[in-house]
Amino acid sequence: FERAYELEERGETTRAITLYEKALKLGLEEKIRESARWRLFYLYRDQGRYMSALDLLRYTGRGKARRQIERELITEIQRDWQVDAGTVRLLQKGLAYHRQRSPQRYCAFLQDAVRQHPENLTLLTAVALYCSQVGQPDDAMRLLNDFRGAATEGRLLRARLQSAAGDPAATLETLDGMDAGCFAW
Repeated sequence: FERAYELEERGETTRAITLYEKALKLGLEEKIRESARWRLFYLYRDQGRYMSALDLLRYTGRGKARRQIERELITEIQRDWQVDAGTVRLLQKGLAYHRQRSPQRYCAFLQDAVRQHPENLTLLTAVALYCSQVGQPDDAMRLLNDFRGAATEGRLLRARLQSAAGDPAATLETLDGMDAGCFAW
């Protein structure tokens, strides 16, 4: 925890996030655990990792101040992802089922959220990357099947997920024949 805090203070947020996550998994005493959760929440939020922020917020504090922070986060998500409050509620429900180890219901809520905005690449990318990060790469790929945006963007996202999943052969197959000018990520 202390090392993560030092890194955060120096602006090394990616490394700080990794260490906060590791510290929380290893276990911390209650006050430090609560502090680590809040620090991690704000780092996620600052980096636009809203799925992770929403998920973590469920484990942080209670009361009026927390509800206000949640309302602010939801407003931020709506603005940045150009979605309505109903879509954010579907994402929250999906996250709740994920933590309850109910993958069918979890995926159904996330798919419903993405289906409400079939051309929203920002929403799709965030949800698919979150699924991949939490060990659900198949769910991430299923979400791509509903995307109706530009074919190039969909293929690039698919390749990014395949690469993150450690599947170089599938990544190369997905990228095969694409113009090199579209690889600006």
